[in-house]
Amino acid sequence: MTDPHRSSTPAHAHPAASGGEVELVYRTLPMVADYCRGWAGLGLTALPLFTMQPTWPVALGLMGLVALFTGFLIQTWRRRRARVVLAPSGIALIQGRERHMAWRDLEGLRLRWFGSRRQGRGWLELELRGGGTRLVMTSALDRFDDVVAEAVQAANDRGLPLEPATRANVEALLRRAA
Repeated sequence: MTDPHRSSTPAHAHPAASGGEVELVYRTLPMVADYCRGWAGLGLTALPLFTMQPTWPVALGLMGLVALFTGFLIQTWRRRRARVVLAPSGIALIQGRERHMAWRDLEGLRLRWFGSRRQGRGWLELELRGGGTRLVMTSALDRFDDVVAEAVQAANDRGLPLEPATRANVEALLRRAA
């Protein structure tokens, strides 16, 4: 199901990798783009806050945007450091601490699209829930389509229903990846 030649970013073997496990990382280009967006937004909102004397409602709005862009930069930094270990038995997300989910424990799967369908620009977010764990990853992850295919296979094996929007997003992603 996984094709190591599909992506330009190589997968790396996890130290405990055995029996078909593969460690995946977020691709560099989407992360650089997110950093640029975050820093640009932070600069464009913080600059007027510190160089002008805006009225308190404007200052409050700018402070809210500064907090939003700061949160986005922190999220991007955490995602850049994250590793995903995909295995036949389950998946693990390593982000400071390691969180595992066995495919047999999968209780929910959601694949959401963010962006403009008309222009074909945007990203997907995969949310997996089960066994008291929630794992979220975006389409900037190397071999994201393989992760989605494995998760959908596990959901089908367990007889879990998929929301119509998730089903449509899965079909569009896997059709494009084929």
